[in-house]
Amino acid sequence: MNEYKVALYNLGEDTERGSQLHSILDKLSIPSVTIEASQLNQRVGYIAGISGYFKDSLMYMGDAPDCEFMVMCGLPEDVLDKFLEEMMAVSLRINYKAVVTEHNRDYTLIQLLEDIKREHEMYQSYLKVDKLIKQVEALDPFVYGSDREWMNTRQGLKLAKTIMSRDNLTATQLDSVFRSLEKQYNLLLSQHISPVKK
Repeated sequence: MNEYKVALYNLGEDTERGSQLHSILDKLSIPSVTIEASQLNQRVGYIAGISGYFKDSLMYMGDAPDCEFMVMCGLPEDVLDKFLEEMMAVSLRINYKAVVTEHNRDYTLIQLLEDIKREHEMYQSYLKVDKLIKQVEALDPFVYGSDREWMNTRQGLKLAKTIMSRDNLTATQLDSVFRSLEKQYNLLLSQHISPVKK
């Protein structure tokens, strides 16, 4: 890898978040390059400037994602840490971001972005289910224990925790677990208060 840099997609200086990000990069003297939609079929290794990777002569012709995307190419650990600290200091969060690795350098940019999006969606689904499980666990049995839906909700909770303990869950499975437990939870609560708003 020749020089470290950060490659940015949909994070131009003409956008509020892009301007914030460029200010941090300038402050830390980190070079940046812009990823155009037409470049999304290029290999990550090429964008990062890794020896042995060459430009694909064909332009990307697929649908251009409208999300923000950031690829950190070869940043030394201390520079990477400082960069992320500066972003946190101004509450700037880019959901789709990656560090170039030996594993992902052979990906095209669009493949890497789609992979990160799936991981992000999985994580968000997991957090949603985990939050609901904690809400159900916090229910007071002295308040709800005599209700006819109490046992159904407790059984639903047990099932949700069992499924959550499995490996290789999909976002679809997690969403199914959430909907099922949420339905039981709201049915139980409706005997006392209005259903929880999403």
